[in-house]
Amino acid sequence: MRTVLVLALFSLLTACQAAPPELTEADRQAIAAEISQAAAASMEPFAQPQDLETALGFYVEDAGDYFVGEAATGVFNLTTYGSSQELRDRLGRLVDNRLGTTIEITDDRVAVLSADHAIQVLAANYAITNLEGETRTGYRMINTNVWVRENGAWKVLHFHQSFQAPTE
Repeated sequence: MRTVLVLALFSLLTACQAAPPELTEADRQAIAAEISQAAAASMEPFAQPQDLETALGFYVEDAGDYFVGEAATGVFNLTTYGSSQELRDRLGRLVDNRLGTTIEITDDRVAVLSADHAIQVLAANYAITNLEGETRTGYRMINTNVWVRENGAWKVLHFHQSFQAPTE
């Protein structure tokens, strides 16, 4: 009897909650523009001189707060990086072996899921300048980013990047 009463009360409370307001097309367009701007800004710290701390500021501080079980902050081709520290270490190794990376976004698509959640798929061409100062062009990548709004700022919760080196 007690269980039935609790379930009935819970059902009544959840039924009385108002659904979140629908986003207008203008709202969705504005959020998509914010995501596109944040994505472009997140690429800038990889140019010369590289600034890893600024780049990491575009990612959630602790992805484990969102995931049920083990986190997956990012995937580079077939390797998954679980914790935010693993991502930090991976990006640190990436920037340590080059002077900079110039990135040109060529396609940008945003699915607005809510006022605070979005998925982005973007394609880009990029060039890497190695430690000797030589620049190699012709790299391509496609990223899928899961964005969340944290404390008023858009942050990447998870990304998956596939890339292709130049063929010569």
